[in-house]
Amino acid sequence: MHDGADQAGERRLLGASGVEVSALGFGADGWGAKLRGYNKLFGDEDLYGAYRAALDAGIDFFDTAPAYGRGKSEELLGRFRRQDGRPALIATKYDNPPFPIPLVKSPTPKALTLSLDASLVRLGLERVDLFQIHYPVPLRRIDEFADALASTVRSGKARAVGVSNFNASLVRAMHAALARCGIALASNQVAFNLLDRSIEINGVLEACRELNVALIPSVPLAVGILSGRCWRGEAPMNGVQQAYLRQSKLDPFHLRTPATLAHTQEGRMKRALSAPPAMRNLGMLFAAMQTIAETRGKSLPQVALNWLLTVDPLVIPIPGAKNAVQALDNAGALGWRLTPAECLSLNPSLSHAGTDGGS
Repeated sequence: MHDGADQAGERRLLGASGVEVSALGFGADGWGAKLRGYNKLFGDEDLYGAYRAALDAGIDFFDTAPAYGRGKSEELLGRFRRQDGRPALIATKYDNPPFPIPLVKSPTPKALTLSLDASLVRLGLERVDLFQIHYPVPLRRIDEFADALASTVRSGKARAVGVSNFNASLVRAMHAALARCGIALASNQVAFNLLDRSIEINGVLEACRELNVALIPSVPLAVGILSGRCWRGEAPMNGVQQAYLRQSKLDPFHLRTPATLAHTQEGRMKRALSAPPAMRNLGMLFAAMQTIAETRGKSLPQVALNWLLTVDPLVIPIPGAKNAVQALDNAGALGWRLTPAECLSLNPSLSHAGTDGGS
């Protein structure tokens, strides 16, 4: 755990790239997405309010991708940046398919560079601060894609380059391949939060620490589940949250080994989705979060985000927000730090006994 006190204006480095960003970023993955409520639950004015509130709070690192809202997220982010006028650091991605798709061409280095060109047009920029490969590429093609990433830095179209959803082996391979090009691997964006802590045991966090690669938690609030509303029975899980639980490894206490996790996953999801009470097998975690929140005068999301900031100085969470209120609540995770005792209360080693009891 990182014990240094957090300041509201704290900056963190994207690995060895030399690019410095706010310790807490902003994920714009829901922007422009109709399935996420765009133009129904929130609109452009709400999003602009969120953008401005984030900058007001010292958060200047914004993450997007062409797939977010089918390019709308990038367009909105670029427009807001021009409207507001203040400096903002922008990260986007090459949206290679997450798995082979019939009749769809495999990702290529050429497609990567063309993707960045298209993103720059949508963003209205000449350069992004971080350009990432969205999904893993075959190990045998790491050198090709490393060369393509390096070319975006050399051309001045990207200040730094990173990856997303790479396992430990691929992180090491990409780091080595980029090093041969004289370029640092700046970051790896992966799922990491108090519910999904698999990177603590699968080698990803260890590899990032060893290689000085920033780790960007892509779903730091578990798509809103860590707000606690479902746990308290205040609201049912929405479709996005249910889909997240189906895809993620719901084993925050590391009770299952990789060999047994798959066998127990279905039953744990059914219990998590059952109501009432919602997610009762996670009651100890939420109870510990609630105790900290009440003592500190903080919200549950602020506790969850502060925990991530405490894990290591290389961790840069990017929670999303669709209005100014949400953006300001996220910013409330800055300016304070969980104590070692509070971190221990969220430690899975102290939560083994009874976590499945009665569920």
